[in-house]
This record gives sequence, C-alpha cells and structure tokens, in this order.
Amino acid sequence: MISLAELTDLLANDTASNVLDLSNKNLTTAEVNNYIIPFLKEHPEITELNLSNNNIDENGARILLE
Repeated sequence: MISLAELTDLLANDTASNVLDLSNKNLTTAEVNNYIIPFLKEHPEITELNLSNNNIDENGARILLE
C-alpha cells in the first residue's frame, strides 16, 4: 500500500500534463475514494487516468465512473 505522503507527492507532481499515471502503486478502493476522487474534482485538467495493476475492486471502479 502506498503511504499518504507518497500519494500526495505523486498527485502534486504529476499535474504538468493532463495524464495522471498511478499504475502499479498498490492503491486500494479506499485510497481511490479518499484521495484520488477529491484530487480529480479539484483538477479537471486531468483527462487521462491510469490505475492499472492496483487493488481496486468493482466498487472502486464504480466510484470512478460517477
């Protein structure tokens, strides 16, 4: 699992482009709900999100689609 500090650094440093690549970070559904979704709401310039090879279940996928 990625730490909150690591995730915050990744999110803060990866906004230069419109792509946010969080693949292979061992992220969970809870992290998507608590950190990724709020970040995306604050950064509408993100048009591509890569969350492949993480631990996001079906509920996490549904949250992302909302």
